[in-house]
Amino acid sequence: MQDYLNKQNKDKNNRFLFENYTLIGMSGSGKSTLAAALALKISYQFVDTDILVVKHCKKPLQVIVNRYKKNFNNYIGLERRVFCNQKFTQSIIATGGSLCYSPQVIRRNPGVVIYLQVNWHTLVRRVGDFQGRGLVLLSKNQRTEFQKRIPMYEKMADFKINCNGLNIAEILRAILCLPAKP
Repeated sequence: MQDYLNKQNKDKNNRFLFENYTLIGMSGSGKSTLAAALALKISYQFVDTDILVVKHCKKPLQVIVNRYKKNFNNYIGLERRVFCNQKFTQSIIATGGSLCYSPQVIRRNPGVVIYLQVNWHTLVRRVGDFQGRGLVLLSKNQRTEFQKRIPMYEKMADFKINCNGLNIAEILRAILCLPAKP
């Protein structure tokens, strides 16, 4: 079994921290917001894989995604390559939502994978029609894509946090109270 903990690192409450925290979930689930807040709270590095792709391509994310509209598998390959070129330690990683199509890549770095689960209505309330979100669609529409990804996220996650109705502080508390082993 993978060693999930960074045994040399404890938070101020003397709880062991995971080596890395990888947040997965649909676009709009709160990965970037929560990753930034958690990184600040436990003094880890904040990493957003969408930003890594933007820096790599030197273009806005939506422009990059639009370029690959005819074959999103090529975008997923680009995202996978950019992620694989990184080595993370003591990091909170907000993944691009489509990294669920590359589960082997998510497991490249030690740590824990947390699925931020939100329902369809919460996503729509947060992001509207997903315009400008860089959403990779391998299905006929956003809702079908959402339903298709749920089992992928659930399968690759060590832990699932139902974020519906919770604020950032409550979700952070849930993350920091996760048991040492899934």
